[in-house]
Amino acid sequence: MTRSSNWVQKSRKTLYSSPYLNIYEDVIELPNGKIISDYTVVEKPSIVLLVAKDEKHNILFLNEYKYAAGKYLWGLPAGHIKQNEVPLNAAKRELLEETGYTGIFTIQGVLKEYPTKDLHTVHVIEVSDLEKKRGLTHEDTESITESNFFSKEEVLEKISEGTILSSTTISALVLTNFFH
Repeated sequence: MTRSSNWVQKSRKTLYSSPYLNIYEDVIELPNGKIISDYTVVEKPSIVLLVAKDEKHNILFLNEYKYAAGKYLWGLPAGHIKQNEVPLNAAKRELLEETGYTGIFTIQGVLKEYPTKDLHTVHVIEVSDLEKKRGLTHEDTESITESNFFSKEEVLEKISEGTILSSTTISALVLTNFFH
């Protein structure tokens, strides 16, 4: 008898559910036939992460308070994809809301932050030909204090000093060849 090389989900129980996080306990059958009865999986809403470039190829960053980190950090414009919304439309909406900019949007790829235990998907979208269209409309949970365009050297400096910490932000910059 030939066994599948994939893990097989036998069942899933929801342990916790909110608009921001779901936690599941799965029963899994491994390829060797062993059963794991308490494999925990986390699901956060999928997001868009925007690498918005000016005419000099500097990247637009936002300085925002990050509650779990307990401090202000620089990060890329980003936001949740609403139910039944396509990532490109979410990207256009989020960039306009958070920065007031529009531009030309190009899907660059998808990242998984922790594919062993997390169902979360990050859609990386590059934006060029930026044009300021309007003022900002931040959500209650957004504590954005400023925005700024940074060169490659400035981004590397902020990574070194610890004011750019997000692994997803750094991965998105790599995916869009910013460091080349």
